Amino acid sequence: MNVERRRVMTPERASELVGRQVPVPARETWIHGESMIVDPDLGDIVIAYLPLPEATVEALRWAVRSIGAGLWGSVARAGGLRCRSTTFGMAPRRMVYKRDACRTTRLANEAPDVHAVLANTSLLLGDMLAEIDPAVAERDRLTIAEIEDEWRMAPGSQWTSGVVNATSQLPYHRDRMNFDAWAAMPVIRSGVSGGGLHIPEYDLALTCRDGYAVFFNGHRLVHGVTPITGVRSPRNGKPAGYRYSIVYYALRGMKDCATFAAELSGGQERRTAREVHEAEFVTGTKADWR
Repeated sequence: MNVERRRVMTPERASELVGRQVPVPARETWIHGESMIVDPDLGDIVIAYLPLPEATVEALRWAVRSIGAGLWGSVARAGGLRCRSTTFGMAPRRMVYKRDACRTTRLANEAPDVHAVLANTSLLLGDMLAEIDPAVAERDRLTIAEIEDEWRMAPGSQWTSGVVNATSQLPYHRDRMNFDAWAAMPVIRSGVSGGGLHIPEYDLALTCRDGYAVFFNGHRLVHGVTPITGVRSPRNGKPAGYRYSIVYYALRGMKDCATFAAELSGGQERRTAREVHEAEFVTGTKADWR
């Protein structure tokens, strides 16, 4: 079903919301079922909210529920909230964190069976995006064309990387580290109330039903998770409630990656040089850090 929504807030005004917690949206702003959100002023689909095939949903459920406790990280957010997440796919160099080479993520290395499900699902999601709007899919393909297949989460994938968020109430944000391209966000959930996705520029909220995926340009559109108002406690043989959002995106940092072999070799060289430099500073061989 096509749903027309005009922009009600400028991108500049939406930027002022970044970092703030998301309020409970008004009842009339919610989108509950399969929908294509069309901006009549642009004449384009700007958001899609679609169910996934049942087999894909159950494969994703198995994958996210199988991620071991040691693979999750926890980050403090505004308002004292803590968000658990883990990345998948590929990761760029980040020298400030002593990550000296482009690489596969820890999840890919330590839980390859789980990672294979997440990575292969990117191909299905890419096909769905091409059906939503072939022009968007082609534009995004050209946007990330310089990234070699070995740095995509699967050969031919629209995306390089992803993150799984576990029952996390994320504040308003834009995905600034990503290419200016569409993302895909399947949701797997049970026993959780709230936790929709609010997009303030169009004043709409998507319920993020179990087994549905949201497609939109998270680099451009501010978005955040609505309050999670209840999580089922484990009882009567039922597990604790959960809400997993699985976000697929293309990281801009991946465009600077050399071949996998060159990254491995260059990363080792950069690490050695950095460790020598650190040792010289600590032992007093060098007077300053430069």
